Amino acid sequence: MKTKVIFFDFNGVISYNNFWNSIYSENHEFYRRKEEINDFIFKANVPLVKEWMVGKHNSEDIHNFIEENLKIPKDVLFPIFEKDARELDVSYQILDVIKNLKSKYKVVMITDNMDSFDRFTLESHPELIEIFDAIYNSYNTGLLKKQNDGEIFKTILQEFRADMKDAILIDDSKSNCELITYLGGKAINITGEKEVLNALETLNI
Repeated sequence: MKTKVIFFDFNGVISYNNFWNSIYSENHEFYRRKEEINDFIFKANVPLVKEWMVGKHNSEDIHNFIEENLKIPKDVLFPIFEKDARELDVSYQILDVIKNLKSKYKVVMITDNMDSFDRFTLESHPELIEIFDAIYNSYNTGLLKKQNDGEIFKTILQEFRADMKDAILIDDSKSNCELITYLGGKAINITGEKEVLNALETLNI
């Protein structure tokens, strides 16, 4: 019997909150600086973020960089970052459906993410480790999803002795989905709990 694999992205598919999520509350001390922090890291310093996601920097390094440039003390902002990473939202409704899919598919989480995912998020959400057959974080593999023409996907499928034509990616990134389709797999480009649940329902028939 052929092995069928469903790849699940994390942020945008199973979880929807951002880093430093709590500072978006109006009563938070850094509320007025929320866009400044977010734009500085994720817009002004994209190369740094990509290096962070493949293990060249850790979360402490990033907060040192913020302190040096935005003058926000690391010993104040980093605990907020860690707390929010530990309390990152997870859709348990989606996880319940994924459990039911395991009789038909290997379910694999693949995320372009940082050290904080393993150190804080997974540590606080052990149910993710229990449910998924495997979890791949770019911080550990050293490979982003699109890197080397989707090398990480090919490697994982070899490990599961599965073919690309029997693989499905569920991801909120259009370009990631286009890559998998180009390689011969299937992709569902969606985001949000309702859209994901609707898509999973069709796979569970």
